[in-house]
Order: sequence, then C-alpha cells, then structure tokens
Amino acid sequence: PGNVTRRGAKISLARRKAIKSRLVSLDHARRDLDYELFFMMKESGGHYYSPELLRNLHLVSDFSSHFGFKSGRDPLARVQIWRDRHRHGTARDILTTVHRYTREFHKNYNRYRKTDFAKRINFTVMALMMAANPRNLLRNAPSKCCSEYFQDFLNLFRELLQSKRYESMIHTPSHHRNEDYWAQMELIHHLGRALFTRGQGLGQVRSVLSYFREDYGNIAPQEDFAHLPITKALDATYRMMRTVSAHHPDGPLNRLLEELEVKQFRGFDPLHQGNIPSRLFSLFYGNDTVAFARLACPTRQMRVDRASVLEEFKTSLRVSHRDTTPRKHLIINLQDRTNWRELHRSLALENLPLESDFKKYIAVVTLGRNTDFYHQLAPYHDQDDYEGFKQVFHEQLISMDTGYHFPAFVKKDLTMKVLLGLMDGIHAVFFNKKANLDRSERLNFIELYHLFLSVKCIDIIHPCSCSFVCKDSLDLSPCMSAALRILLTMLNEGELKDEELQDIEALVNVPVLLVRERMIQPQVHDRFLKVVECIERSRREATSAQAFLSSVTRNFSDFYDKPLIRGSYFRSPRPAQPW
Repeated sequence: PGNVTRRGAKISLARRKAIKSRLVSLDHARRDLDYELFFMMKESGGHYYSPELLRNLHLVSDFSSHFGFKSGRDPLARVQIWRDRHRHGTARDILTTVHRYTREFHKNYNRYRKTDFAKRINFTVMALMMAANPRNLLRNAPSKCCSEYFQDFLNLFRELLQSKRYESMIHTPSHHRNEDYWAQMELIHHLGRALFTRGQGLGQVRSVLSYFREDYGNIAPQEDFAHLPITKALDATYRMMRTVSAHHPDGPLNRLLEELEVKQFRGFDPLHQGNIPSRLFSLFYGNDTVAFARLACPTRQMRVDRASVLEEFKTSLRVSHRDTTPRKHLIINLQDRTNWRELHRSLALENLPLESDFKKYIAVVTLGRNTDFYHQLAPYHDQDDYEGFKQVFHEQLISMDTGYHFPAFVKKDLTMKVLLGLMDGIHAVFFNKKANLDRSERLNFIELYHLFLSVKCIDIIHPCSCSFVCKDSLDLSPCMSAALRILLTMLNEGELKDEELQDIEALVNVPVLLVRERMIQPQVHDRFLKVVECIERSRREATSAQAFLSSVTRNFSDFYDKPLIRGSYFRSPRPAQPW
C-alpha cells in the first residue's frame, strides 16, 4: 500500500511541464472548465488562450445569440435582474450589520472630514448606500443600477485598503490609537467582516427556483428514490435545472466574454468578478455556534505560480484584534494542492495562519479532492478489500504529498486511533462492516469520511465561523456544505423540514446560476447525490430510527469531545423581504 500511495502521488516533471503549457480549449470554455486561466498569465508570461480561440468564442456567442434560441422564452432572461437584486440585498445586509460603526464614524466626521483617508471611507459607505437603495434596482430602469454601485463599493474599498494611510494605521502603536482612530478603523474592519459573513442568505434566493418550477417543474422522480424524500427532491431539482440550462447553453461563455472585456488584466479574482460571499446557516452544539458562509477562494492570482490573499479578507480577520476571546474562522480548503492550477491558491491560504497578525484568528485545513485516490482511479481502482483500502487511506491522510494539509495543533489530535476509528465507524454504520467495498461504495466512503473529518476539525479548532472553499465555491463547496447539513440533521433531528430542504436546493443550484449562468457541474452533483442517498438509505433501512442513532453514538462518541455528532442542530438566517 505504501508503494501504491507514492506511485499514485508522483507525476513526472516532463508531464507537468507539458500539461502547464497547454492552451484552454473552446470546449472547456463552453463547459466553464478552467475559466480562471483566461485571467492569469503563465509562468513564462504568455496567455493560456490564443487570439484564434478568443475570436472563436465571440463567433460562437454571436451565433448562439442569433440562432440558438428560436422558440419560447429564455429561462434566464431575468438573470441580470436577479443578480442585481442579490447585490442590493447584500448591500442592505452589510449596512445593517455595520450601522453602529457608520453612526460612530459620522458622529465626529467634522473632526477628520478634510483628510483624504476619511473622504475615502465616506465615499465607500456612500457607494454601499446607493447599492442598498431600492430605487436603483435594475427593474426600475435607473441610470445606474445596484450591481454597478456595489462594484463601485468593492473598488473603493480595495483602494482604501491599498492606501499608504491604511497601511500606516494598522501598524500604529496602541498608545497612539485615539477615539478618531477607532471610529475609522472599526468601520473599515467591520465592513470587511460583513462582506464575507453577512451577505444575502439563502432565504432570499429560493424564489429563483420557484420561478423555474412554474415551467419546468413537472419532472417525474426516479423510482430508485421513491422512499428517499431528500434524494428524490434534490434529484428532481437537478434535472429541472438541466432542462433550464439546455435552453441557455452559452451562459458561461457569455459571462467569460463580459469579464474579459473589463477585467482582462486584473488576474483571477472571484470577489471582483461577481462572486460575492453569502451566509448559509449556523450550526449549534452545546453552548457554541458556528456560522457557515459560502466563500470563493479569497485570493487574487495574476500568474499561475503566484497567488496572494485578498486584503479585504485579511481586514475581516482584524475585527477580532479587540476581542477578549479571539473569534477564529475555519477554512476547509477543497482545492487540489497536488494540481498546478490550484497549488498556489492553496499555499497562500495555508500560509496565512503563519503570519503573526492572523495566527489567532484563522485556521486552514485542506482535504485531498480531485486526486486519483479521491476518484479511485488507477492504481487505486481495484482496492476492494476494506482493510487494504483503510491502510492506503490512512497513508493518504498523513503523507505530505497527497493533497491533505492539517495545522500542527490539529495533527496532534488527529492520532492514528482517531483517524482509523472514524473509518471503522463509517464502515459499521453505513456499510454494515462489509469485507469488500466496490468502487462506488469506496467513493461514498471517502465523501463520508471528509464530512466526519470536517466535523472533527470543528471539534478541535472550535471556530466561530467556517467556510468550505474551492476555486469559486460554486460546485464542490456548496455540495459539501449541503451534505454536512444533511448528515448532521439525519444523525440528530432525523428529518429535514420543507424550508430546510428548500435552503439546501437553493444553496446547490442558485449561486452557480447567478455567478456563471449555468447548472452545477454534473460529476460533482452526481457524487453529492450518491452520498446523500447513502446517508438516507442507511437510516431508512435500519431496523429502527433508535437503532440507527444508537449505532452512531456507539461508533463515534469516543472521537468527539463536543456534542456535534449527537446533540447539534442547524438554523438558517431569518429571511429578509422576498424577491
């Protein structure tokens, strides 16, 4: 098994160079694969696309706009209105969160109104207020809409954080920090935190799916899921979105061309390319709460071999500097650190807690996703024996070059007993201790293990907030967040309420629609749906609900210090006004 792990993890230098020198293809652009490469440079300084490809992209887009949709209405004709409404709601939520600090800032504004720095802060807040004004909604045909004002807010906020004055103020000695200093810095830092944790929640975007159900919702459920209501509902929604996407096939291509026109030389920067963070739900256990947020990788990447953490995200962490008890944010990174496309974004995140300013306020764990082992490809494809599979999996977890990363203080608690104990617990509860697991079962096993391991990291790190993060957090991340909520709900309350299921459907399907105008990647959703089916089927097929819960308690309680596996529950943020 050790040789298998090493052989599967290695890739020749020549092969790496050959892969990295390839250009993005038209097919990949239409399927929205590797679109980030359009916004960054190669190590050598060249582009990942040719002029011919760019011309072909425009030709395909123009052809589709004239001949691609001849009958009926485009189901995504209102997507710009929805996107604008989402920006408006996010701006409103941010302003509500920072109201106390804007009031303090303006109370004594006359004392520092002549300084350029205070003017920058004021302009930033004014742009946010304009985005939060319902008169500027796109549906009202204003001269400038909420989306444009929100982009102004992002641009002004970044300019503010990149100013020399801000740089000097964050390094001001504590004995020189007076009332005026805190009035300005508290507002800046809470704006950053609200941007990443208080954006428009799921309750406000459910109506997008309701809009589609009027025309595309009559889809018969698959017979295999007849007695699995959660799986059946998720599958029906996915197939509805597949029908919707078939009538809008070049949405990702059009989005790419729009972004290239105005942001070609900015690098890959999800935040400034319309991928706005949003709050999801809160996990309650004992006396503690973890707030989950959907967050695209908070980095900017000008070149494929260079990535840096956004100053906006660092600013959001500085809020905790005045707290008696530091509030820690946990990032569970789902990017493949063995892949050249995602390595440097992963390293930028993993190195952030090593900086003295942030080590108390953030922890980063990386799970090995999109590797050959994760997909059970050769040389792992025929490892059916459970004991052999378990040994290889353990070696993947503790190896330095297989895609997993844990901070030193987390590694100390992830002992062999814990890592193997979680595997045996999953094997007992969900696979009835079968001696052999076929490939599909091993895929579900790995997915379940990542969920239980994520809960263990929460148990160790004790964060106040948490995000599953991938490149743009539109495919892997929402599915992981949704699967975690389903898993812990099935292990505790047992059933998802209708509103909770609607939140999960919105989480999986709406963000990718608003940001990239497409459905979730099929292979990602298929993996997600299968693990949900595995969880739901295991509970349904148990002799009784109590027997299932007793088995969970017996197999997992020794590995968690806090009541997470048994004793936790979720709540979504209170919905604001509907769309």
